[in-house]
Amino acid sequence: MHWRDPDTGARKSEAFPSIQAREDAAKTLADKIKKNGSTVLSFDPVKWNYFLECEKLAGGADLRFVIHEWKKQQTAAPTKSKTVQEAIKDFMQLRDREQSMGVDSKRHAVKQLGRFSSKFGNLHLHEITKEQIRDWLDNLKSDDGEKLGPHAVNAHHKRVSLFFQYAINENWGVTINPCSGIKHKKAEDKDPVVISLRDAWAFFHANHDQRVAARVALEAFAGVRYTTAGLIDKSGLNTEAKGLRMKASIHKTGKTDGRSRYRDGHTDNLWEWIKNAPENTWQMTPLNYREEKRIAAIKAGIRPASNASGEDAEKIGAMRNVWRHSFISYHLAAFKNLPLTQYLAQHSNPQTTEEYEGMAKHDDALRYFMLTPQTAKLPWEKFLKLPIPKTLTAAAKTSKTP
Repeated sequence: MHWRDPDTGARKSEAFPSIQAREDAAKTLADKIKKNGSTVLSFDPVKWNYFLECEKLAGGADLRFVIHEWKKQQTAAPTKSKTVQEAIKDFMQLRDREQSMGVDSKRHAVKQLGRFSSKFGNLHLHEITKEQIRDWLDNLKSDDGEKLGPHAVNAHHKRVSLFFQYAINENWGVTINPCSGIKHKKAEDKDPVVISLRDAWAFFHANHDQRVAARVALEAFAGVRYTTAGLIDKSGLNTEAKGLRMKASIHKTGKTDGRSRYRDGHTDNLWEWIKNAPENTWQMTPLNYREEKRIAAIKAGIRPASNASGEDAEKIGAMRNVWRHSFISYHLAAFKNLPLTQYLAQHSNPQTTEEYEGMAKHDDALRYFMLTPQTAKLPWEKFLKLPIPKTLTAAAKTSKTP
C-alpha cells in the first residue's frame, strides 16, 4: 500500500501478507481519514503497529499511567542498599572469585577504592550522586598530599565506575551508575622522558652486581613495562632462543584478551644481563623490585632521595616509565626500523611508536645497547672509547621487519 505524507510529500509504503490484509488496512485508513482528517496520513504504520502491541501488553490499562508508574520506579531511591564499605568488600571478593585481576591490578584497586571508601564509606550506594563523584575526582590527592594528575584521576574514575556497574548487576540496591556522563580529565600531551646515555651508564655502573639490574634491563633493553618487569619469572625467559614470554596475568594487553605475549629479536646485551642475574633475582616480589630500583637509582645519583621540592617531585615522577621510553627512543634511533620497534614495544598503533622518533641520537643509541655487565664496570671515559661492535652496526643497517 502506497500513499504520500501530506506534510513532507514523501512517498510512504507498507507491505502486507495478503491482498485481503492490505485491503482491510486501506479501508481502516480511509475510515480514519474520514473521521480525523488527512493528518492521519502522517502516522508511521510501523509505529502504529508498535503502539497497538504495547497497548495489548498493557492488558487494556491506560499507557500513560503505565509509563508514569515505570518512571517512578526508575527514579525512586531503593528502600535498602549496601553501604559503600560493604559493597567494596563484596566487589573485591567477587573479583577474586572471577580471577579477573592480576597482582598489580588488585593493588591499584585496593588503593583507588580505599580512597573512595574513606570519603563515602558510610553512605549507602543509592545516596551517592554524580556531583559528589565529580567533586571527589576534582580534589583527589596522593598519600603525600599532592594533587593527582589527569591519568591517575581517570584511573580512579574508571575503577569506581566499574564498581558501580557491578553493584547494579548484582542488585546491591542501586539502579543508576553515578559515574555515567562524567568526562575523563584531559591530559596534556608531553614528550616522553628519555634517560641520557651518561645516566643510563651511571645506573648500571653503580648496580652491575645487584640483583635488581637484570629486571631493570628488561625495561631498558626489552621495553617491558615497569609493572611487568617486577612480575616476570625465570620460566618466561628463553636465553637459548633469546625470547621473552609474558603471561596474560602480568601483561597489559593480555589482561584484556587472556593471551600471553612472546617477543624475540632484542639486542644481545639484554641476554648478557639475564645470564648475569643471581638466582634470587627471580624471587623478588613487585614491592621488592620497586624499592630496590628506587635505592639503586639514588645510589647512581640519577634520582632525588625524596621529593623535598617541586623540582624533585617532577624528577621522581619522570623516572616512572623512563626506561621503557628510553628503550623505544634509542631502538628507533639505532636501527631506524619503526615496525620492528613497534613489535618489540608491543604498540598496537604505529603512530604511538612514531612519537619517539628524534628523541635520541644514533651514536648514543648504539652505545646504549653496548651496556652489559662487563662494559658497565668501566669508567665513563673508557666506556665512551670502546669501539662500537660490528654486530650492532650491521644490525642497524640490516634490521628486518618481524
